[in-house]
Amino acid sequence: ENQEDKKNQQNKGVEVNGGRIIGSSDGSKIFIKKKNFDNHDQEDNIKNKNNQKKKYKKINLDEKLKDLVKVHGYQLLIDGVFNADPHPGNILVLEDGSLGLIDYGIVGNLSLEDRLKVAKVIVALAEDNLEEAARIYTESGYRIVDLKGNPQPSSLVGRIARFHLDKMDLSLIQLHPTSTETKIKEQQQEGKVEGKVEEKFKPSTELSVLLGSSAMTTKGNADKENKPQSILRVLHQSIELSAPDWQLQSRRLGCLLIGVCTQAGRPISLAKEWEPIARQLIAEHEKRTSKHVK
Repeated sequence: ENQEDKKNQQNKGVEVNGGRIIGSSDGSKIFIKKKNFDNHDQEDNIKNKNNQKKKYKKINLDEKLKDLVKVHGYQLLIDGVFNADPHPGNILVLEDGSLGLIDYGIVGNLSLEDRLKVAKVIVALAEDNLEEAARIYTESGYRIVDLKGNPQPSSLVGRIARFHLDKMDLSLIQLHPTSTETKIKEQQQEGKVEGKVEEKFKPSTELSVLLGSSAMTTKGNADKENKPQSILRVLHQSIELSAPDWQLQSRRLGCLLIGVCTQAGRPISLAKEWEPIARQLIAEHEKRTSKHVK
């Protein structure tokens, strides 16, 4: 039984005997020792189906992951048709060191208008302008509220955009509302704005049970707004009400790529890698538009 379990572990590519078993393009298995996990350039023995050993070409993992990110960024922004399921099982490193991408069973498709929105968010994230990324998200119809139904501030929306199209950022967050958000809140309190948001989006009893009674507690919310908080806690106490299609498609791709790089121990900023491609798309569109105007 233990041998069978070990065999199943090997097939899944998990750690066994101080290393990890992963698949090769010819159906053979590669065993990488733990001591080599942090080595960018490594050469390991491969046993093929005939149990014959051969050398595997040295691989710079950082370069391969950046190639992976860039090719999907080009598909997303320039082609508008992209593989929407690049999880680790669909990515191969071939014997000559090139990338092999398989299983295009899920394909995304974005119009030029939507691709331009994605491109502008990417440029904003690359420049660390979360306020601008949040503005594009919100103006496109993205809505997220707290458990009382109040709209979450743009500082959170910007961090969510970073999770979608840039990188994992688990640093503390301070929920600073913008001047516009503060004005709307004051008008609601003064009764100048009809219908309070919390009345329209009051959490259901089922939601309260699902999230737990502790998550529904709202004591000290005023103080919390002025103190750095756990981003995971804030997200746990938020409800996403709507997201446009271009965000749903692009964030699926982005989150999968972020996961692949993080799992490989090489976290990469998608926004930094995609920024040149995003700027290329924006520049080409502006050039075509200016010609039509003339």
